[in-house]
This record gives sequence, C-alpha cells and structure tokens, in this order.
Amino acid sequence: MDRPGRGSQGHLITDTPGLFLAAFITVANVHDTVGGKHLLDDLAAAHLAVSKVWTDGGYRSSILDHGVWLGIYAEVVQRPRGLRGLPVEVPHDDPLGGG
Repeated sequence: MDRPGRGSQGHLITDTPGLFLAAFITVANVHDTVGGKHLLDDLAAAHLAVSKVWTDGGYRSSILDHGVWLGIYAEVVQRPRGLRGLPVEVPHDDPLGGG
C-alpha cells in the first residue's frame, strides 16, 4: 500500500475480489513485521473464516509464524517489478475467491 502520509506507512488486507478486510497504519520507521502482526491480529479477530493470506516479500518469517499461531497460513508471493498488488490466481474452489 502506498504511504498514506508523510512519515507513515500503511498495511492493507483485501479479499481475493479486492474488498477491504483490514488496515493498519504505522510510522515510517517501524518495521513491516510490526504492522503485519497487528494487521493479522485484526484480521483473525474480525474474519474467523480466513485461513490463508498472500503477502509480499517485505514481511519476514516472524509474520508467517505469527499467522500460524493465529490459524492463518501466510504465503509469500514475489511481486514482479513495476506491478502494484500481488499476482495471485485463486483456485475456483477457494471459498474466499467467489468461484
């Protein structure tokens, strides 16, 4: 997510069709893992059915471990240069994918 303002950074989770699920904003000098853990906490509390998320490489293994602790599997997806968002194809039988 683009920085929402000078000196801050945003973390955002959407479902596979792109609908907003959770967001968390931190100051710019806070590492992505801090914001990511808070974001996963919010997601787990508000959306009990979510069991998998895709994330870019900015989040470290501590995020993956934290997700497992919450019952959410986090998969790192490498983003091609210049692409905004994550290049994820959702299987048709994925209940969160709408297919």
